Parts: sequence; structure tokens; C-alpha cells
Amino acid sequence: SEESKDEEPHRYLIFCQFIEEMQMIQDYLLTLGFFSADDILLYHGSLTHLERQLVLQRSKSSTCSTVMLLQLQAGGVGLNLQEYDRILFVSPWWTSALIDQAMARAVRMGQTRVCHVYHLHLEVETDDKSVLLIDRLVHHKAEKKREMLDEFFDIVHA
Repeated sequence: SEESKDEEPHRYLIFCQFIEEMQMIQDYLLTLGFFSADDILLYHGSLTHLERQLVLQRSKSSTCSTVMLLQLQAGGVGLNLQEYDRILFVSPWWTSALIDQAMARAVRMGQTRVCHVYHLHLEVETDDKSVLLIDRLVHHKAEKKREMLDEFFDIVHA
């Protein structure tokens, strides 16, 4: 384990696209036995405002290792989650700005720990033994868009 005895437990933000994806990850984490059902929180667009507030309250009050599964469209902007120090993206995103905003939920004023960010990439072997890297392709396109925007603003501000 990465945690030492005198260190706070790690808290994990896992950004997903689909509610069903979040439920599958929740089920998988429960079967592994690393987290109890109370330590896995879901925050998605189908929750009411009150339900979202309750999830955030549970998150803030937790003192143990916690996982929050967030649907990027529902939780990628405007939340203060600086108690989390591990950020995981399980799906590719077409724009780097969304990724940056999502990371900024934890990497912000009040964060006292080093945050680690992980991007899972799907690799599929096809019949002809080539490997399809759709997640990396999407990530590359998002980075290319970021570079193009940087170049555009450099020209505009020159």
C-alpha cells in the first residue's frame, strides 16, 4: 500500500461518462473488498440537488479511504474536493479543458497533499493482431486541440 501508518488515507476521484459505468466500477470495488459500500460515493446527473448535497456532505465528513465516482458532466466543474488526492479518468474526453476542470476539483486552494492523476487507456487486440488504441487517439486529439488553442491565443495576444 502507498499509505504509511502516520499518513492520512488516500481518497480517490474516478471520473466516468455513464451511470452504468459508475455502477459497474462500484460493484467491482466492492467485490475486491478494498472499500465498504459506505466508502463509495456516486455523484451523477440523475441525482437531485438534495441528493448531490448529501453525497458532498458524506464526502467531507469521511475520515477513511473513500472513492467518489463522478459523472464528468455533473461533477467536473464547480465542486471543491480538495480532500481527494488521487484522480482517475476511466474514459477519454475530447477536450483538454474538461480534463483540466475535472482535475481542478481536487488540485486547488486548500489541497495539502500531492495529487496523482491517472488515465486508463483501453487496448483491444483485433483478429489481425493489431492493437486498437481508441482512448489514446481521443486523448491525443484533445491535446492537439489544446496546442491549437495555445497557438491561436499566442497570435491574438502578440
